[in-house]
Amino acid sequence: MHGMGIVHLDIKPANIFFQDKPGGVVCKIGDFGMSTSEGEVMDGHDGDTKYLPLESLDFTTPKSPAMDVFSLGLTLLEIAAGPLFELPSEGERWRRIREGEFVGLPHGRSSQLSATIQAMIAQDPTSRPQPGSISEMPQCSKAGSKPDPLLSAFVKVRLDKERRTGGA
Repeated sequence: MHGMGIVHLDIKPANIFFQDKPGGVVCKIGDFGMSTSEGEVMDGHDGDTKYLPLESLDFTTPKSPAMDVFSLGLTLLEIAAGPLFELPSEGERWRRIREGEFVGLPHGRSSQLSATIQAMIAQDPTSRPQPGSISEMPQCSKAGSKPDPLLSAFVKVRLDKERRTGGA
């Protein structure tokens, strides 16, 4: 999508779907109702406030893939932090997260996952990894490393649910 100049602007768990394919599971992004062209400057609300980067509130900032990277980072944070963690949709805690205060992950989560999330939700959009490079980051692609068990479990649960309900 980013390679085609499209910015989603509403990356969140509800818009991520999994499909079982020969050779593995495929992750797909859905609901492009908020998407726009990269570089577009729009006045208006972009997606779910829980996942918005701070720069999206500045209506003079051009839309960029870095906004989607941030939203995906918060999605991973929400999943990794566990079922009792809830992202704020407004207020002081919402702002502190966007100003670089990292919430931290529970014991048992990999340091690689933590480092990846921290990079993705960096306050400075130019410091965030490029979308196509996230899976190539050293913390994601160490030789012989296995996927983070929590993320593997999340994908399994979502895939099982989508099989039962006929989702994407």
